[in-house]
Amino acid sequence: MDSQTDNEKIQALRRIFTGRDMTESVISQVLRSNKGSFDATVDALLQINEEEEEEAPTYHQQRAEQVQPAPVENNNDSAIDARVVELQRMFGGDMTRSIIRQVVTSNDTMDGAVDELLNMTSEEVAHRPGSFQEEKRRQEEELKRYEDWKRSNDQRKRDEEEQVKSRRRQEEEQIQKALIQEQQRLQQLTLLRRMDEEAARQAQLLAAREEEKRQLEEAKRMREAREAEYAAREQALQQRLVKEKEDREKLEITIAAKVKEEEAKLAAMTEAMAQMRAKYAQEEEARKLETAVELQKQQKEREEASRMEMERLEKQRLEAIETQRRAREAEQELIRMEHEEIKQREREIAERLEEMRKARAIREAEEAAEQKTASMEASIAIITPSTIEEVPAAVVADTSRVAVIDATVEGDSITGTWRIEEGMPTPSDWIGLFPAHQPSNTKYVQSQYINPNSSALVSGGTFAFKAVRSGRYVLRFFQNKSYTAVASFGPLVVGIKVQSLEASVDGDLVNVKYVLESPSPYPNHDWVGVFEKGSRNKRYMVSAYGNKEGQMSVKCPRQAGEYEVRLFLSNAQYNEQATQSFVVLDKDSISIVDTPATVAPGQALTVQYTARTVEPCSSDWVGLYAVTQPNNKTYLDSKYTTGQSSGTLTFAAPQQPGPYEFRLFVYSVGKYTLFRKSASFTVV
Repeated sequence: MDSQTDNEKIQALRRIFTGRDMTESVISQVLRSNKGSFDATVDALLQINEEEEEEAPTYHQQRAEQVQPAPVENNNDSAIDARVVELQRMFGGDMTRSIIRQVVTSNDTMDGAVDELLNMTSEEVAHRPGSFQEEKRRQEEELKRYEDWKRSNDQRKRDEEEQVKSRRRQEEEQIQKALIQEQQRLQQLTLLRRMDEEAARQAQLLAAREEEKRQLEEAKRMREAREAEYAAREQALQQRLVKEKEDREKLEITIAAKVKEEEAKLAAMTEAMAQMRAKYAQEEEARKLETAVELQKQQKEREEASRMEMERLEKQRLEAIETQRRAREAEQELIRMEHEEIKQREREIAERLEEMRKARAIREAEEAAEQKTASMEASIAIITPSTIEEVPAAVVADTSRVAVIDATVEGDSITGTWRIEEGMPTPSDWIGLFPAHQPSNTKYVQSQYINPNSSALVSGGTFAFKAVRSGRYVLRFFQNKSYTAVASFGPLVVGIKVQSLEASVDGDLVNVKYVLESPSPYPNHDWVGVFEKGSRNKRYMVSAYGNKEGQMSVKCPRQAGEYEVRLFLSNAQYNEQATQSFVVLDKDSISIVDTPATVAPGQALTVQYTARTVEPCSSDWVGLYAVTQPNNKTYLDSKYTTGQSSGTLTFAAPQQPGPYEFRLFVYSVGKYTLFRKSASFTVV
C-alpha cells in the first residue's frame, strides 16, 4: 500500500470524525485491518462510535420516538450508509440515526436530505440560535474539506491511469519491434534451409540416375533370363498336359473296372438274398406240414413269431445293403468329382495355351506390320518447298541405347521429362502410362509420341498425362513403335495418399485399418479386397466397402498361405492405391483335453478339434480307432461336428485295453479321407 495515499486517507477520516474520541493511531489500525478500503474503514469507525455512545436520549430523540415514523425498508446499500454517517456528523446529537436514515431514504440527493433535516430543526434553533450557526459553519467547512480531498484523489487516479496507459503503449511498441526482428530472423533461416534442401536434392538426383542406369542393365539381364524361363515353362506345360491326359485315361479305365466289380458284387448279394428267402420259405412250409395236426394254436404263434423275426432279419439285411449302396454311391460321387476336377484343370490349361497362342499371334502380327511399315516408309521421299531430300521414315532404333524418365504427380496429372543418353531418336518413340500391377506392355492407360515432328527430332523433352484416375502407375519408354520397354519410372501414386494400411488375422476374420492423408470424397464407395499373392485385381476372394473410420472386417481365407489386402478408391477402376500382405497359418488340429497318456475303460474323454482351412459341413465327423486299424471305415465310435469349424466332443474310452486315437474327417476333403489325427492314448 502506498504510504502517501494512506496518510491522505487518515487525514480525511480525522476530519470526518472531528469531535469524537478517535485518535490517529486508532484510525490507522482500522484502515490497515480493512486493507486500505476507505468505505469499509468509515463503516467500522461508525460502528465503534455507536457502541461507545451509550448516552440517554435527547429531547429531539424523545420527540422523534413520539412521532413514530413509518417503517422504512432496511437498506444496506453502502451509499445510503455513507450519507447517514455524514449527516449524523453534521447535525450532531440533535438528530437520531433512525430519523436521518429515514430522511436519506426518502430523498434521492444529499442536498434534499440536508434541506429536510434543516426544516425539521428550525423550531429547535430558536432556543439555541448561536449553536446552530456555529454547527452549520463547521459542517460547511468540513464539507468543503471533503470535496477538496475528493477532487485531489480523483486527479491522482487520473494521473495514475495516464501513466499506466503510457507504459502499456511503450511495452506494445517494444513487443512489435521484437516480433519484426524475429520474423526477419526466421526468413533468413528458411532461406538457408531451402538452399540446403536444394543441394541435398541435387545430390539425391545424381545418385538416383546412377541407380537407374544400374537397374536398367539388371532389368535387361533379368528379361533375357525370364524369356528363357518362359520357354522352359511352356515345354514343361506341354509335357505335363500329355502326362495328365494319360493319367486321366488310366483313371477312367480303373473307375470303369471298379464300377463293374461293384455291380457284380451287388448282383451276387441280391441272388444270395433270393436264395435265402427261398430256403426260409421251404423250411417254414416243412414245419407247417409236420405240425399241422398237433398244437395248431401254438404253431400259429410260432409262425407269427417266425414271421416277425424274418421281417426283422430281412429289414436288417436290407438296411445293411442300403448302407453299402450309399457308401458305394458316395465313393462314386467322389470319383466323379475328381473326374470333373481333372476336366476343369484340362479346360484351364487349354485356355492358358489358347491365350499364349493368341499373344504369340498378336506379337507376330505386330512385328510383321512394323516390318511392312518400315519397308513402305523407307521407299517414300519427303519433298518440301525449300529442299528436296530423302528422309528415312523408319529408322531402326539402337537397342543398346539408354533412355531416362523423370516424372512428378500434380493433382490428377503426371508431368515429367525424358531424354535419350545413348543412340538416336526416331519419330515413333513413345511413352506409355500403365497401372503398376499391369505386366503387359500393350495394355496402357494413356500414351504419347515424344517426337511427333519427324523433320526435327530431339533427344529430350517433356510430356504430360492429364485426367488420370486414382491409383498406382508406372511410365515405360518404347522405341520405334515397339512394345519392348527400354526404360521405366515409378510407381507414381495419383489421388489421395495412403499413410498406413494394416491387415491382421483374427480367427475367421481379417481386420483391415487404413489412414488417408486427406478425407476421401466418397468414403462409402472406396473398397478393400483380399487377393491371393500375385493375382489380378479383378480376381478378389472377398471385398468390403470402406467408411469414414477406415476400419472393417472381411472373411479370412481358409487355405494357409500368403495373401494381400488391396485398397481401391471410388474412381480407381481396379487400380489399387496401396497393398498390405498377411499370412494365414495352418492351425487345424484334433487333441484330447486334459487327459493323461493312460486312461481307464469307459472313462469320459473330451476331444477338441479345429478345421479352419476348409469349409465346415454338418457331415464332418470324428471317429475313435485302434491305432493299428488302417481302414478308416472300421471305427469303434463316431460323432458329427454339426457344421462347426471348431468345438469339443465327448467320447467314452473303449473297454478293451490297448492303444487308441481319434481321427478327424472333413466331407469337403473326403468322407473317409483322413484330415487330422490326435496323439494316441492307452486304455489299461
